[in-house]
Amino acid sequence: MTKARIEQEFDFQRREWRVERIGWGVIWLLLALALAGLFGGGPLSRTSVSSGDLTLDFPRFERETRPTELEVSLPLSPDGQGQVWIANDTLERLQVQEITPPPMRIQNGPKRTEYLFRGEGDELRVTFDVEFQRAGVLRGHLGQVGGLGLNFSALVYP
Repeated sequence: MTKARIEQEFDFQRREWRVERIGWGVIWLLLALALAGLFGGGPLSRTSVSSGDLTLDFPRFERETRPTELEVSLPLSPDGQGQVWIANDTLERLQVQEITPPPMRIQNGPKRTEYLFRGEGDELRVTFDVEFQRAGVLRGHLGQVGGLGLNFSALVYP
């Protein structure tokens, strides 16, 4: 083997080692993100957004048709009632399985669906058990009737 050929193969070996190190870095990065919650449960997998006294806790990353929860906290009126609305375009991407506590009334409108609840104390916590129906980015809209609304987004994996 000539000296030129040895140097040529050594350059090839260096490039191979560089590609191998980059590959290991990508694997470790994906492993760290998976442990953090990018592909399921973990500290990054859920988040919350607030607007005034209204708070929504929801999954940031979720799988299509996997049961999950949207948790809404809102203040109650002096008569013990609270109303939440969800935009109909959001409900087209979600299938609501169960609502806890059950609403006293559900009213469908042209742009949104309103849920009326009764509770005790100053605050009401409502859990919507849902399944995301389509993969992709869900941009949802939810709010308190007569109050502020908020936007949220979730990445839904197939």
